[in-house]
Amino acid sequence: LILFGDSEAAHLFEGIKEAFPERHVMQFTGSSCRAINYSKNTRRCQIFYSLFATQIIPKLKNDDFVLISSNWWNTHRIISEDEFATQLREIFSNILNKTKNVFVFTNAPGFAKNPYQTLAVKFNAVSDKTVYLPSDEILSSDSIIEAVASEMGVRSFRLSDLLCNRPTFCLFRDEKDYLFSDKGHFSYYGSVYVSEHFRKFLDKKG
Repeated sequence: LILFGDSEAAHLFEGIKEAFPERHVMQFTGSSCRAINYSKNTRRCQIFYSLFATQIIPKLKNDDFVLISSNWWNTHRIISEDEFATQLREIFSNILNKTKNVFVFTNAPGFAKNPYQTLAVKFNAVSDKTVYLPSDEILSSDSIIEAVASEMGVRSFRLSDLLCNRPTFCLFRDEKDYLFSDKGHFSYYGSVYVSEHFRKFLDKKG
């Protein structure tokens, strides 16, 4: 099982290892390097994408799993919807040529302000309660991801369904612990929490 994408793929690594103990879990991730190539991509991330396409994809076997995750909305907002969809189709198609076990995570919530600072102001202390906080609008890019994934036979996992009770109001802490380490990355607890739900989602779908 390989995780591909930027830091929003990397923050799933520890949780996926726990949720899939029967698989050898690896990651091919690059900081700020999305799992698609696009017109405004940096040279460094173009090389990252090219290495995955030329060195990793050809070695995939038909029973390998590939999990794709990225800060999608941050790219979607700077390119056209057509280009975003086209580049998703490209990476999905390339991987599907080697394995049909392809999964894409939609956007993880990104909080509008530093969540720990928000808590300090709101509670004047570290909270031990379930806390939802204002988050960025991510549904427009989620909708495109899900549409392209459905079209191509890639299974998508919508994180907002799991973590948000309103489109821009998402879970930062449950009754046990904090799910995020900063504005947009899962803590160890959050990684395990999300990955366990993803495993249940797969087991239910079969």
